[in-house]
Amino acid sequence: MILHVNHLQKGLSAPASALVAALLTLVEDGRVDGRLLAALRVHLDWIQYRENFREPVCVRRATDAAGRPLSLAELAVDLRRADPATWATTLAAALGAMAPFAEPPAGDVEIQPFAPLRESVIWRFNDLFWQRVGDWEASTGRGFEQALPTGRSDANDGGAVADSVADFWTLLADLDKRAQLPPEIFALEIGVGSGTRAATWLDTSTSGLSPISMGNSVPSLRLAKSSCPTPIRRMTGAAV
Repeated sequence: MILHVNHLQKGLSAPASALVAALLTLVEDGRVDGRLLAALRVHLDWIQYRENFREPVCVRRATDAAGRPLSLAELAVDLRRADPATWATTLAAALGAMAPFAEPPAGDVEIQPFAPLRESVIWRFNDLFWQRVGDWEASTGRGFEQALPTGRSDANDGGAVADSVADFWTLLADLDKRAQLPPEIFALEIGVGSGTRAATWLDTSTSGLSPISMGNSVPSLRLAKSSCPTPIRRMTGAAV
């Protein structure tokens, strides 16, 4: 079994330890086939949004091209919402669903057949949100960042963006010293969002040209943003 700790929230070491102990107890008691553990990946998550579509404990199965289940499986646990008091039964049911030819758990609703993520319902839903985010903000009376648990997006933190820009220009300076600096640099920010980070990154990049000493001329910088509902504004000293 491989354990993935996908969060750095404080105070969750105790429930995480209890979960591993509960899994091993199920094996020792003979309630779960120990052979399942060899192909099991357990993900300990802390989902940012308390209200979300995911079950606190859910099973993800690998399948072949025909949709038949393979031995590889994942058990994802949201430690923020999962109840340790029910793990004995919840984990047993989840692991039981991983057994060969196991029927889907009662009550589950399949919203679509297996498909690549880009063709999934949630992908289209997410894409629609960002296309109409202005309407959503007008309806709710607040910006989408204000709806986040912290009221802001860490992705747009000025310090984090400045660190990213500094690393970028350090890399360019190093390429210049090796006479490997191309005349044109293309940067692509991948992911959904309003484009705020991309615009801030470009602002910071162009304003940070002077501290970087380059023997050759400064390259042209072209920045693109995928899934951006609004165009990123043009900046002096760079092309978008």
